[in-house]
Amino acid sequence: MGVRFPLALHISFMTETVTTATQTAVKAAPQIIFHEYPQELERKLSLPATKDDIAAIFTFAMRDKAEINPILKTPELVSVAQLGFMLQNVRRKVSGEPYFKHVMRTAVLVSGEDILSSLSEADSRVLCAAAYLHDAIELQRKARESYGADSLLEDVVQCGLKPEEAERAVGLVSLVTPDREGQEIHSEADYFRYKIGDLRKKYTYNFPDGHLLRLLKAADTLANMEETVEDIRMGRDDSNMHRPLPVRLKVFQSKIKIIKTYDPENPFIEGLERVYGELVQASAHLLKQSGNEH
Repeated sequence: MGVRFPLALHISFMTETVTTATQTAVKAAPQIIFHEYPQELERKLSLPATKDDIAAIFTFAMRDKAEINPILKTPELVSVAQLGFMLQNVRRKVSGEPYFKHVMRTAVLVSGEDILSSLSEADSRVLCAAAYLHDAIELQRKARESYGADSLLEDVVQCGLKPEEAERAVGLVSLVTPDREGQEIHSEADYFRYKIGDLRKKYTYNFPDGHLLRLLKAADTLANMEETVEDIRMGRDDSNMHRPLPVRLKVFQSKIKIIKTYDPENPFIEGLERVYGELVQASAHLLKQSGNEH
């Protein structure tokens, strides 16, 4: 039985072509349909969010996709998505938009046919569930210090996943959650070493479900870069970000190098390199203004 949520918006996964200030043809502005809960979980995702929030989430998540992969519309994964929204229901400082737009984009990326075609059905469900929840522990710990894998597992098992798949998904979320134990970050150099060291460990250690972990981390990085490109093109105030743009560019560049070195067959490499090029181009004027040409 899935997690129960109150009256909410229900979003059709239908898409259409729209025009924005930065892109002339962006596939996927969602068709918003209002219903009372419950509805068919196979086709509808229920989120307690405004119409504008839902539009922001799905326009970004479906930016280059014609439709949602059916696996994301199965009852158990829709319930996981609802749980993921609840646990990651914060707003981005730079835009005021729901943080879940990043989460949804990551789930859409890992659910691509080219990604799942090489995985078993069980691996595919585990990967997609972990994508929907990948920042849940990190964000919840800011409010509830004791929140961890055990807490998340208690929530996930109510979503209808098989117990072993729920455990594996939560295991992946634990692994992608930054390990800050013993880390003292006092400077941008400390931050860079921490971020790159953490990613290198995830790509070189023999973790359980390591093949899924590497896919999830690459998709997460790609979604973060895409969001940074969008922020810059929309003229959003980058000073609201925790780290300066030159530092984030350096981190992104180093992350791509690690992925190419330790996982050269990773299917996200082409997209990572393409979007990094877009990011460098989009940020050139900001870097020039700050005296930090890339």
